[in-house]
Amino acid sequence: MTHSQLEDLLGSRMREVTRSLFQDHLNLRALTETRVADVVDAGGVERTRIERGRPRVLATVGARAPPRGGPRP
Repeated sequence: MTHSQLEDLLGSRMREVTRSLFQDHLNLRALTETRVADVVDAGGVERTRIERGRPRVLATVGARAPPRGGPRP
């Protein structure tokens, strides 16, 4: 294995480790998150319900992470 190949391999593995740590962080935050009484969107429309199980993807610099332990993209 060349030096360049090793760098590429380590880089991809570290991105996966970082993604996994970030996902764990999001999961822990979700467990301790408290519901806010008054929630409005950017247009000022009040949001009155929680939509559990709705797929969402959070794009980060390092990876795309599904919040709250959802399926991986």
